[in-house]
Amino acid sequence: MRQRRTVFMFSGQGSQYYQMGKELYDQHPVFREVFDRGDAYVRGRAGFSVAAQIYGGARSEVCDDLRLTHPALVIVEYALFRTLLSEGIRPDLLWGSSLGEIVAAAAAEVIALESVLDAVLEQVRIVTATVAPGGMLAVLESPGLYDELTRSGYRLTLAGVNFDRHFTIAGDAQTLAAVEALLKSRQITCQRLPVKYAFHSAAIDGIEPAYRSYLGSLPLAPPRIPYLSGILGREIDAMDSGYFWNVIRQPMRFGETVASLEQQGPWDYVDCGPSGTSATFVKYNLAADSASAVHPILTPFQHGVQKLAQLKQKLLG
Repeated sequence: MRQRRTVFMFSGQGSQYYQMGKELYDQHPVFREVFDRGDAYVRGRAGFSVAAQIYGGARSEVCDDLRLTHPALVIVEYALFRTLLSEGIRPDLLWGSSLGEIVAAAAAEVIALESVLDAVLEQVRIVTATVAPGGMLAVLESPGLYDELTRSGYRLTLAGVNFDRHFTIAGDAQTLAAVEALLKSRQITCQRLPVKYAFHSAAIDGIEPAYRSYLGSLPLAPPRIPYLSGILGREIDAMDSGYFWNVIRQPMRFGETVASLEQQGPWDYVDCGPSGTSATFVKYNLAADSASAVHPILTPFQHGVQKLAQLKQKLLG
């Protein structure tokens, strides 16, 4: 059997929560050092501490303030990436989904961490100033249900398909509330993501000129580590400013991307996100006879230090 290669996965909005990464922040010096570097930069640019806010809130509180969640996700995921490297765990491939794509780009040295933080802070500024409130809803059902809903007159966008019975829709607040009530009345499991805007939909089209113009000012280098596009489902060797607009506007193709990877596999899928969401989605996409393995590290239930040690043992012996 061919030896497994390693892909690091970076998740996007919806995977965040208060206290994410706290155990590693308290106990792993590299995680804390990288986190504090990002935190200091955000303090200087935006006037608040990510650490104070993300570790000051209770796990049970909804973490959906874009001003906090965007930079916090970037910092936590990038800090975990650097922590893995410090432990000798290195990726053969980087793969991000939605906001996670720009974290993967930082990991691949396409763009510096500080420039990534500037980009997400600018995105937050434009979105919160100009985009109407909306949201995103995860639905545990065949994506064919999306077609049924749109035929019924609901103005929705298919934001992503994660596996054969899990998809995400985006829309305005009123439409999502109506759809959520309808699905629950039909006993179809759904969950509102902690996101106050309809990313991956026409609702954000108004920010495109200003945001793409800003993105065009960022220096981009070719990836130093192979980079897998979550919107194209294949490896790419260069990105431009338009690409990073597309990762927040175009649908996420998680299931298609796993299928493409499995044709090249087997893989060790290492989840660099805070909640293990990507790892869960991968598990549901793998065939019963797949030789790949899936490795979450951070979850809302902590144990990140223990899981990191277990991963090191599995991959490095």
